[in-house]
Amino acid sequence: MNPEHQQRSRDEPHATARPQVAVIIVNYNGWRYTLECLESLGHLRYRNFWVVLVDNGSTDDSVYRIRAWARGEVSVESPFFEEPGWAKPVRLVEYEGEPSAEQVALEPAAEGPYVTLIRLPENRGFAAGNNVAIRYALARGADWTWLLNNDTVVTPDSLTEMLRAGLADPRVGVVGCKLLYYDRPDTIQAAGGGRFYFWLGLSYQYGRMQRDDGRWDRRFNPHYVSGASMLVRSDCWTMVGRFDESFFFYGEEIDWQVRARARGWDIGYQSAAKIYHREGATAGFKSPWAELHATRSNVSLCRRYAPWSLPAVLLVQLLRILRRLGRRQGAQAQAVLRGVLAALAEARTRPGHSEAFR
Repeated sequence: MNPEHQQRSRDEPHATARPQVAVIIVNYNGWRYTLECLESLGHLRYRNFWVVLVDNGSTDDSVYRIRAWARGEVSVESPFFEEPGWAKPVRLVEYEGEPSAEQVALEPAAEGPYVTLIRLPENRGFAAGNNVAIRYALARGADWTWLLNNDTVVTPDSLTEMLRAGLADPRVGVVGCKLLYYDRPDTIQAAGGGRFYFWLGLSYQYGRMQRDDGRWDRRFNPHYVSGASMLVRSDCWTMVGRFDESFFFYGEEIDWQVRARARGWDIGYQSAAKIYHREGATAGFKSPWAELHATRSNVSLCRRYAPWSLPAVLLVQLLRILRRLGRRQGAQAQAVLRGVLAALAEARTRPGHSEAFR
């Protein structure tokens, strides 16, 4: 046996079981980041996975670039690896639109990592794009799904370690990892995820902006795992349902994990799994667009799960608007206001909350 394969076998958690993992990535006009993420996945030591890549109606040449990468015509540079992770050409299975049950049933089985590309005709939002991939992955028999932002770079042991944590405790439905800043790899963006304060409408990320000096290497159960890297047991999706697509961008993972915890699932964290993340690259960190959707989602979460907190939440949003005006960030201040108004309008049109979202 190849020595590298021997090492992989020893490293893999519960190697005899070898659960199948679908790695889910949603791309929208971000092929440069997506290709770096894809290439890093080729370096994973755990090999029983395949990638489900959803192109969410990109208006650039993302699909062309992804196909060219699979053929071996595009080289990817990264500060985190020197050699390509995949042998080219990479097997690429394509679907135009969400595949039907009949199409999935006819898809032949494949051994080893490969990529399924699902091309959606329009940008349906981050939650909807992930839901398409989740439905497909479960129909194909995935035991776990690993949701990754396209602006992440994984480390070779990351999937091995996250699976190890998940398989050690059947009560754990979701596992997070240690997210490090892409441009400052010795600094933590989030130790697993964070806590959402419903009485303020604000979230706090564990370990944010702290040096990765070991203080967050302990095991604990986060309130929520960051959607940038989120390993989910398939049984958990089946019981809880999918993401609520009314969260176009931001907040969908918090909402979903609140529902998962209500169904009795634990949220886990594996500090030995490390991912590098270009924070905000997907949406444009602190852009008016990001401000609008983050505000709308935060207020919607409070309205949904803690309606008694709305007076305090609205006061916090007013202070956020004034702070941005004080910094002469008029566009951001206007975006916060629009986000609040959108969430309140949603409260009138969607007073109830369903946990189905199938």
